[in-house]
Amino acid sequence: MGNSRASVLGGYSYRAADPYRDGSGALFTTYANYRPDAMNSQSFDIDTGWGRAYFSPSAGHSVQAAYTRQQADHVLYPYLLMDGLADDADRLNVSYAAARDGARFKAISARAYYSAVEHWMTDALRVSSAGATREYSMATEANTATTGGNVEVVIGGATAGVEAFRREWDATTALAGSKYAPQYSIPFVATDHVGVFTDYEGRLGDSTTLAAGGRFDYSHSAADAAKANTDLYFAYNGTRSVAATDTGASGKIRVTRQFGSSFDIQAGLGHTFRVPDPMERYFALKRMGNDWVGNPALQPTRNTGLQAGATYRHGLALATFSVSHDWVSDFITVHGQRKINTVPAS
Repeated sequence: MGNSRASVLGGYSYRAADPYRDGSGALFTTYANYRPDAMNSQSFDIDTGWGRAYFSPSAGHSVQAAYTRQQADHVLYPYLLMDGLADDADRLNVSYAAARDGARFKAISARAYYSAVEHWMTDALRVSSAGATREYSMATEANTATTGGNVEVVIGGATAGVEAFRREWDATTALAGSKYAPQYSIPFVATDHVGVFTDYEGRLGDSTTLAAGGRFDYSHSAADAAKANTDLYFAYNGTRSVAATDTGASGKIRVTRQFGSSFDIQAGLGHTFRVPDPMERYFALKRMGNDWVGNPALQPTRNTGLQAGATYRHGLALATFSVSHDWVSDFITVHGQRKINTVPAS
């Protein structure tokens, strides 16, 4: 309900589903290691509630706040070894925007946000939990929270802004084979990130358009040294590092040339920069057989791409052509790493 000055919106949804059957009529639970009494278990059971409030104090100005709560008490993951018994998420957004028609200083916007997830997974519904001293033989509890915001201004054909966030991520795993001793698979990693950017699009003459932008990012991540399994890091990667600082620049430029009303060509060059996430760097889980270990020494992934193309339009006909090439350095992938150092109990 509301009017042009203010409004509120709220809602609730409940979703649930039985396990689906494939083309032969078999439940998908028959293809994974589910216990007989869990074969007909629901696939998911999810409650979601949300609310949003909007207020315009004067023409061209608006303030908005929104909150969502999602609670998933039961979600099957047949492609994994465990299922979600609890997956609760909270999301909060507050934003402000102001716009001026026909002015050189066209708009300003600001946004602050918070999100948090609590996740609990076990193999209680799987045959692997049979005979365990608890209702499960493996379990993981994960928690993450992110607080951040951004500010953007539009002046003429240019947009400039800054964004910053802090993300905290923690996960603890317990295995029957290790007598349920807690392993901090993600050892409370805090990531602080700041980025500044600018973007421009305008015309060069009557038939040429230029789009260009740039961004610089600073990121610092640190794991809790008291929780991090540095022995596993050292055994597989030769490092005991629990912190990293990364900086990098990204950019793009694209030129479009129009020939008449039917044909145009485009050419663009771009470069991106991605910081390894906490799981890629600091994950550590000792298992019977193969350990799962991240690499604290990972470098940011960088990608430089070149693209060119053309577009032809005539009546209802449309034809496009494009060619591209990318150069990727320090890409990150899962691989079988052998131990390079021996440490006690590794």
